Amino acid sequence: PPSVSPAEAEEALRRHLEAQNLVGAEVSVKVLLGGRGWSDSGRSSASDPALNALSEAFGRDAVTLGVDGGIPFIQTLTERFPGIEPVITAVQDPSSAAHGADESVSLRTLAAAAEAEAGMLRRIAGAR
Repeated sequence: PPSVSPAEAEEALRRHLEAQNLVGAEVSVKVLLGGRGWSDSGRSSASDPALNALSEAFGRDAVTLGVDGGIPFIQTLTERFPGIEPVITAVQDPSSAAHGADESVSLRTLAAAAEAEAGMLRRIAGAR
């Protein structure tokens, strides 16, 4: 869970791997970089402008997905700037192969995402 410190997560991973080692292999864990997670409900004051802009740009209803995230700098930002409401978006299509060696995104999807981001910012600016 995002509330677990990097040190606690490392120790839990170590214990889990050692407990699953049924053949007596040497198991070692060396974490090169750890970061705190963050938690988000998927709803904020920016949700409606974002969802409306995404729906308009992509031509279908957008959805939210509240997640517990492994993007450490988001937690840092929310601590440094109390009260901000991060809106995290991802640009993917069915063949994106996200984070794979052959990761890609279609130009049509990328253009719609840029349109949605601009529309979201216009809507948020207009609401203030």
